Amino acid sequence: MGSLRWAKQRFLFYGLVAGILTADAWVLQYLLHHYDLPASFQTEPPPEEEHVHLNYGELFPPLSDISVTGKTIDAEFLHGKWGVIFYFKDRPMVDFLSYCDTLNRKYHSLGLQPLGITRRETKELKQFLNRRAISYPILLDPGDRLRDLPHLEHHRYGFFFINPDGMIEFSLHRLMTSNDLRQLVEKYLVGQINYDIEKEWRLGIQPGDTLPPYKIIDVKTGAALTIHDLDVTNSVMIFFTASCSTCQMSNYWEELKAIETSSVRPRNRFYYIFSQNFAFSDLIDRMNAHHITANVYIAEEEFDVLESPYVTKAPLSEEALVLTIDIRGRVKTVEPLAQWLARISKESAQ
Repeated sequence: MGSLRWAKQRFLFYGLVAGILTADAWVLQYLLHHYDLPASFQTEPPPEEEHVHLNYGELFPPLSDISVTGKTIDAEFLHGKWGVIFYFKDRPMVDFLSYCDTLNRKYHSLGLQPLGITRRETKELKQFLNRRAISYPILLDPGDRLRDLPHLEHHRYGFFFINPDGMIEFSLHRLMTSNDLRQLVEKYLVGQINYDIEKEWRLGIQPGDTLPPYKIIDVKTGAALTIHDLDVTNSVMIFFTASCSTCQMSNYWEELKAIETSSVRPRNRFYYIFSQNFAFSDLIDRMNAHHITANVYIAEEEFDVLESPYVTKAPLSEEALVLTIDIRGRVKTVEPLAQWLARISKESAQ
């Protein structure tokens, strides 16, 4: 009798344990599907040789859905175009997104068409899209229907380059580097790869150039101007190009103090031009509190020409660039702010 009671207790105990483990598995599957968990909790993808995403020579399935901006994309959207299709689960690689926009603006007339896919519009993605009006759609895929069409079930990222007939020319289960993507696009759309760009890593603005007529606002007066309205001859122009979503002048206060007290300050006109990511009210408050005497402006558009039209990160792709302007109003030198401060400090000490 005692052994029967013991057997019943064991049965109930193991049944309870099995029920708890089953419930835990359901909860874990739900969390993995809807949230980012630490790597230790995430299921491992199959071995590399078992990856089954669509590959070279296969027909890419037609895509249709609603973009993050509410635009309807139908199945004919990529017909007859060179498609750069990429998937990111929920963590956007903003440099890659920006570079796709750069390439699309340059080669769209030749048939290029990027198209992004993501599970949901995260805060990071929303901030990026608020800062930059990209020229291609990103489709929302909350149910993973679009992700599953090219068999990316086990991947956080995916990349496909398709020809105008819809056939895959190249695919990866990650995103390409900017330089590799440029070369791939140039190979198929232009017929040759420009390797000089990779070697030179040139900025879009060079010594001898004139500055574009960027739209700016005078922080002191509120007047709407362009850079061409300023007398920039024999001046120093400092562009604060930071792309943060909550940029503040105080982040650069040490550099600004060094500029205001430098030996070159009395001999030149100084212009501080902040990117559109800075708050107008913050600039006014800081100017008044710290008695900034330079001319301060805030941009109404992106400083696109201050970065290379091809590479996302160039050696001088800093958060602040110093341009010295000669007597003709042309660019004399281009330097990162830290490098320029070190140089003038050294020259003053000699």
